[in-house]
Amino acid sequence: MICFFVISGLCIHYPNIRRGPLNIKSFYAARFLRLSLPIAACLAIAKLINFHSSEGLLWVVPIWSLYCEAIYYLVYPFVLWIIKKGVLIHFIILTGLISIALIIAWTNDRTMYSHEIGGGGFLFWKAAILDFPCWLFGVLLAERISSQKTVDTILQKKTSIWWWRLGAVVLSAIVTPVFRIGYYFHLIKMPLIGLFFTSQLNLLLFSLYSFFWIEREVININFGKNLASTRLEKMGLAAYSIYLIHLLVIWLFSQLSPNYFSGYLFTWLLMFALLHIIVYVFYTFFEKPSHKLSKFCANALRR
Repeated sequence: MICFFVISGLCIHYPNIRRGPLNIKSFYAARFLRLSLPIAACLAIAKLINFHSSEGLLWVVPIWSLYCEAIYYLVYPFVLWIIKKGVLIHFIILTGLISIALIIAWTNDRTMYSHEIGGGGFLFWKAAILDFPCWLFGVLLAERISSQKTVDTILQKKTSIWWWRLGAVVLSAIVTPVFRIGYYFHLIKMPLIGLFFTSQLNLLLFSLYSFFWIEREVININFGKNLASTRLEKMGLAAYSIYLIHLLVIWLFSQLSPNYFSGYLFTWLLMFALLHIIVYVFYTFFEKPSHKLSKFCANALRR
């Protein structure tokens, strides 16, 4: 999820670096149509198949992160102003310190994930503040890869990209055990030491690692000798559909009797296969058309 925020900041800012003054109406139309139309389609499908949850229909999608995205889109013009002032890095440091201060202040909520803190707050504003530095890392990443000096510096480094990928796997794998150890031994609520056992702080630190890792991925594939995987790029086009639909597919399988399947592995493989079929259909008939519509509306407003 944290990598998603970093990539989001990159994808939002990179096209606007050399585009000139931001047309706010066009930008908001493109982003909010792109975000909301597939959500509406997913909710309609969930309602049609009688999805039910104690938390409500909205939780058929990871709604908290989508609220965060919407908030980041709203403040993006302000972020552009920060960039023009030449203080983006200072702003990232400031937001990071604010996030850490809030984790310290919300001691009783340290056993929760970012989106659960204090019930999330209206439109999950608390989670949006905590994870804002992660999104800003993506904005900074866009600025850096648009600089030829940065590109040349990264390309000169000899460290294999596979070490960075391995590091990402290892670090992501230890976040939960660290949290569990702190929780089990009642360390997590200690004023300062407990910080290092919280998932909130560890995910912030992981976003910093992700910044350097994704920077190398992007530069090596777009400017270096590494070739992008055509198959993975096609799957990447439907990444938003996967994100929206996966909880609904998991819920569908939870409604079926275990007697239908011969074991956990078989169930998982079947669910994985069905997810990709449903994602393909959803992307073709809902996400792709909504993307085209958002671009059309944005271009119309830009004229």
